Amino acid sequence: MQRQLLGLLGVLFLVVVMVLVVVLNREPNRNVPSEDVPKPKEKSVSHSEVQFVSPIKGQVVSPIKSDEQVVFYPTLAWFVGIPHEPEHNDNHFEIEVHGCIFEAGKHAVGVKLIRELTGIDDSKLSGEEVALFQQRAELFAVDHERGKAIPIRIGDQTYLLPESEANGHFYGRIRKSGYRLQYALGEPAREVKVEAVLRDGDRREFSGQVHLAPNAPPVVRVISDIDDTIKISQVRDKPALLLNTFCRPFRPVPGMADMYRAWEVTVARFHYVSGSPWQLYPPLAEFIRDHSFPAGSFHMKLFRPTDRSAMNLFGSQIEYKRGEIKSLFEKFPRDRFVLVGDSGEQDATIYAGLAREHPQQVSRILIRNVTDDSLDTFRATFTGLPDDLWQVFREPSEITFQLR
Repeated sequence: MQRQLLGLLGVLFLVVVMVLVVVLNREPNRNVPSEDVPKPKEKSVSHSEVQFVSPIKGQVVSPIKSDEQVVFYPTLAWFVGIPHEPEHNDNHFEIEVHGCIFEAGKHAVGVKLIRELTGIDDSKLSGEEVALFQQRAELFAVDHERGKAIPIRIGDQTYLLPESEANGHFYGRIRKSGYRLQYALGEPAREVKVEAVLRDGDRREFSGQVHLAPNAPPVVRVISDIDDTIKISQVRDKPALLLNTFCRPFRPVPGMADMYRAWEVTVARFHYVSGSPWQLYPPLAEFIRDHSFPAGSFHMKLFRPTDRSAMNLFGSQIEYKRGEIKSLFEKFPRDRFVLVGDSGEQDATIYAGLAREHPQQVSRILIRNVTDDSLDTFRATFTGLPDDLWQVFREPSEITFQLR
């Protein structure tokens, strides 16, 4: 009997030990860090998480060196508050600032990388095409400057923006009362000038325009794609697309500038949402200006040549474009939007989805048919939407929509 009792106690002791082992193995070791447990990643700040900046007093030393350049991209300023109400209701404008700081130059390695990514063969190009390729490829081969806090001036006030990111891009947002903004501009205007503060003795000027929204909506806003909507690019033919992008002068789609200018007379505002990378902003801005398209804000994709993928230059645009357009809807909730694109990529699908989600804001969808798709194909894309909400066209003269 005694022997049986000892055996039972031994079994119970083993069971207790096993239970303790299991419990201890489940309990995390709070004292000794394990190398097998990955450390939490630092949260990267997206440009969508833009920081607000306040005016600074006194002198500021500019970090912009004599061999560095700054480009400001056309952005937006919009009214926040109750229209026609007095200032004490905290009405104000929010001003977006976006730009890039870099050191330009003829960087042979960077140009060679773009040549490898695109597969463009110099031996098959004319002398003019070779020169144009060199010029545009160098836009991708600059040395971006990170960690630069750019001081800017708006009117009589100076602001210090957050430091530039690894790709040289910097972002900031400024709150300014309507009174202060009117005082800075001196008169009613549609644009706000943003200027970089440079070092003493530096006579250069780096400035950009912020497109100012009226504080008494609604207005009509035209969201326009660029490639094959207003500029002939041949997106569906990748070799032709690369040649048209890097080696040939940009050509406008006939009639589109005339139509946009007619809309501009009705006080429409324009936003160019493109899948092209920001590096191509300078020649695209020149194209918009030279062919008399209305000025507007630009919304383009971030691209790093070190990704070593040509497809990242002109990859899928669905999530990117949806995000940019939805952001515009949020900034201007009382305004109505006309969405203009083409059938070369996913514009029709993107616009149809947005119209279903935001029926009160989308007034019209216009798709340039560059793929000769049948009308039934488009009907399937726009299923559930009113027939008079969308139109497919080949030439702008076919558009029946009149912007009022």
